[in-house]
Amino acid sequence: MSLPPPPLPLSGVALFLDFDGTLAPIAADPDAVFLPEGGAEILRALSVKLGGALALISGRDVRDLSARVPADVWRAGGHGLEICAPGEKPEAQAVAAPQTLADAVNAIADSVKGARVEPKGEVLALHYRAAPEAGPALQAAMEKLIAGVDGYILQPGKMVLEAKPVHANKGITLTRLLDRPPFAG
Repeated sequence: MSLPPPPLPLSGVALFLDFDGTLAPIAADPDAVFLPEGGAEILRALSVKLGGALALISGRDVRDLSARVPADVWRAGGHGLEICAPGEKPEAQAVAAPQTLADAVNAIADSVKGARVEPKGEVLALHYRAAPEAGPALQAAMEKLIAGVDGYILQPGKMVLEAKPVHANKGITLTRLLDRPPFAG
């Protein structure tokens, strides 16, 4: 027996969704993560039902996110550092993290077999899913590093440690989107 789809109001509702771990399963290799089959069509239909008030807010770089989800929905990448309206293409190049920070995070990752760095514009993600036992040591090293980097904070996640600008914040981005049509009200 299948359940009927939940009733959705047609107006006055906005939906904000994350990508990894919400719309797509978390995987050992972040490059291997995609929407499940039919997911893009569901997002498009849901966006239409909500009058366009559907946004995907991800820690992924907006260029990466845009390659994995429909371009005809709102996309905010880098924890909200960059926002693309439906149909809008992201800038060709992301603003990169400071090179000294990138070099230091890469050095930390290189010290642990199975750890790797995913550059996401200004955000640097240190993944350690392939070396879970190294999590505490990696976190301590990243905390020490980030303490000396002005304008950056450390955000732990599921087998990932992200060095991100203090203004990269999904909650702030959601609040900013609420001031724009079709989310306003």
